[in-house]
Amino acid sequence: MWAAQQGIVGINQMLRQMLFYFPFRIRQHKSLSSVILDAVMNLSQNMLEAIIAYKVENDGVSPSLAELSAEFDAAKSQVQEQVGRLIASKRLFKTPGKSRNLAVVGGKWQWADPRPYPAKRVGDVLKVIVAYKEVHNGNAPSHREVADVLELSYTGDIKAYLDELTDMGYLQAMYATDRHIMVVGGAWTCDEVALKQANPDFYYQRQLFPPTEGVSGRPEDAV
Repeated sequence: MWAAQQGIVGINQMLRQMLFYFPFRIRQHKSLSSVILDAVMNLSQNMLEAIIAYKVENDGVSPSLAELSAEFDAAKSQVQEQVGRLIASKRLFKTPGKSRNLAVVGGKWQWADPRPYPAKRVGDVLKVIVAYKEVHNGNAPSHREVADVLELSYTGDIKAYLDELTDMGYLQAMYATDRHIMVVGGAWTCDEVALKQANPDFYYQRQLFPPTEGVSGRPEDAV
């Protein structure tokens, strides 16, 4: 009990020391709880930006919790807490699967530069991947899920087909990690309107999407 009390006292002292370094006006007009809330909100906003950037750069594939943990130098439990906040505020949602399953509200994946599907089973594998990514915000299916759709019992066959698709120029060689399948010519984008409607305060404050000329960026100014 004493150790717990000492820990609480230490945290309070640390927070008050942090407040000392805030500009006088902020300390004068903001309570301790509001400053802490702002810090939590900023972390959530930064994490959402990181997730969006990752999905743009990786053909819609979601970052893993381990990657987010490394990016923010935070424990996985802290990352999970922030992800939970983003889901509760309707900025994120989850697609099926236990890993790489984060989806952004307003996000959309499409095969922007499609090519004819190859013949036989290898073409069927590509069709499953493309269909899955279109429905699941750019996130990719696991090898097991692809095998189940095609009624294959051995997931090693899927790895062989992925290798073949990579050699044929349909995939980028990033699928060694499960659910990290990137289609050549695929593109993941965000719907600015849907994102702003879900998070008006966040997108106005952070200017993640710069306002168009003559528009302040606030939702009420949009036509």
